[in-house]
Amino acid sequence: MAQTATWDKVMNLTALEVRTGQGGAPLIYRNGKHQAYVDVFVTAVDANRTVVDLSGTDLSNVVQLVEFNTLEVLGGHGYKGWAAAFEDSGYVTENVPNVVVPTTGVGHNRIRFYVRCDADTTQPTMLVAAQVSWNPEGKEANRKTFSTAHGGTNGLESSVTITTTPAIDYSKSEHWEVVSDGDWHNVIRELDYRSMVRSSGEAQSWNNHYGGTSEWKKFLIRSMPAKNNGMKFRRTHVTKGAVDNIKSRLDSNTSFGHDTNFRIEPFNYAHAVSGSTGSDNEDVLVWFVKPVPDFIVGIAAGSSLPYKSANHWLELYIGSKDDRHHITPDHNKDDSIAVYAWHLSFPWTGFTRYWQGGDSPRSDMFIHDAVVDVEDDHGNAGKLTVQFDADPVWPVMPKLRPE
Repeated sequence: MAQTATWDKVMNLTALEVRTGQGGAPLIYRNGKHQAYVDVFVTAVDANRTVVDLSGTDLSNVVQLVEFNTLEVLGGHGYKGWAAAFEDSGYVTENVPNVVVPTTGVGHNRIRFYVRCDADTTQPTMLVAAQVSWNPEGKEANRKTFSTAHGGTNGLESSVTITTTPAIDYSKSEHWEVVSDGDWHNVIRELDYRSMVRSSGEAQSWNNHYGGTSEWKKFLIRSMPAKNNGMKFRRTHVTKGAVDNIKSRLDSNTSFGHDTNFRIEPFNYAHAVSGSTGSDNEDVLVWFVKPVPDFIVGIAAGSSLPYKSANHWLELYIGSKDDRHHITPDHNKDDSIAVYAWHLSFPWTGFTRYWQGGDSPRSDMFIHDAVVDVEDDHGNAGKLTVQFDADPVWPVMPKLRPE
């Protein structure tokens, strides 16, 4: 890039130095995104030894970062997997301090570079120096080059050492731990039911009757590197594996055809549902990965779980009649992914039942892995797969496997 007209009057440099933060020895991840900043301070003078003010544009046209020993340029195209740019891509290794540039003397002008390193680099540690090359009076024959590299011009030698560490692949389960976040929250234990006399088909009044349990529990899938190194997630997006329609269906061979629609709102999708029948109870376990705030689980208004007795059909209602089914997820954990389990247990109905999720075929349960697209504020990323057991063993826990 051609130098600006300001450089035509620059005859000499009296100061040239590179500096950085993190105690002068930044550490970055080799993921092609994480950046360390390097400041280059320049003092330029004219023929009268008067300091020349240089703008950011003036500096960006002639100042380069180079490898300390070889003078190879760390430009936008990179050198051995290393590259420098003037733009902060949002993955800087630390909070960049406000550097005060003196109005006169050493470091009168400053320009900041952001350095990154790719995963396939052959040089995991880089000694970074600065180089300035310009044409006094705009004449190529007068070209001068100053450098802080090995044996620096006029004793101006200085460098910054940037070290690297391998990128974190968040698709690998070894970087995570699954922990329980609190106890089961009992939503309701006295389930409303109403009876209907089969001969007349007339619905009777509501009664409060102990019939089962509705409860929920929160789990955290926590990143150990993020937790230990103070990193935060900027993206935990659930990319696939969700269904928005859950039904409990009675076998078509029974004389009483009935579907139970589960209420899941707003805009929440279950990832797994398993239904099982024991000697006394029927149980349903539903999993949600990172649900949106203020979601509701239960049985949809106007729907029910049919309940058989000797003389009556009893319809077991859970859901909109009880505001305790509203759950407000806590997504303020910067190093974790929230997973919620909802468990419903009710007396065995005596019916043959199967569960259907979305467009899945008839089954006793449906299980979908949840794939979470993860990225932290240092540019490490991966796709984490969360699994659920088809036949859950209590106490239940979500499980992990690599994508």
